[in-house]
Amino acid sequence: MQPPIDGSTRKTLAAGLVFLLLCLVGLAMLGASRAAWQGSSMPGDPGPFFLIRLCLWATGAAGAGLLILAAVTRGQDRGAPRVEGPGALALPGLLVLSLLAMPVLMKLLGSAPAVAVFATLWIGLLAGLGHGWQPRRLITAPLFGVGAGIFVQLVFVRLLSLPLPN
Repeated sequence: MQPPIDGSTRKTLAAGLVFLLLCLVGLAMLGASRAAWQGSSMPGDPGPFFLIRLCLWATGAAGAGLLILAAVTRGQDRGAPRVEGPGALALPGLLVLSLLAMPVLMKLLGSAPAVAVFATLWIGLLAGLGHGWQPRRLITAPLFGVGAGIFVQLVFVRLLSLPLPN
């Protein structure tokens, strides 16, 4: 097994530490914010800070997982396949633009369809740039994108009853 981030144990360890630090700082900030909002409630919401806490715990779990992977794969550094060329330079800008477009898509299409479009485009783009534009990989992108949209609809809109655009 090789380390998951660029085949480097040090980068995997650093990413795990950043995620854990982000979780701890976020939880500390959340505690201060909760004290300021005591007694307020939103209809249908399990708590104004529930989703934030859930995301912070997921970030902390991801950080802990990366630290464990870095420890397990120590000394097995290898160069991972990289996305190279002009597409690699444009990816950060495309991500920022797509994240800025996400609220507009959510208002126009609804939350679940916007997530499906976002996930499909990014999975297809990254699969094509990283492994070549093979039909087998590009066919799976819409399947995973629709699965992400269904997950958002079931968990966040229906189960948690969060007030997201429909």
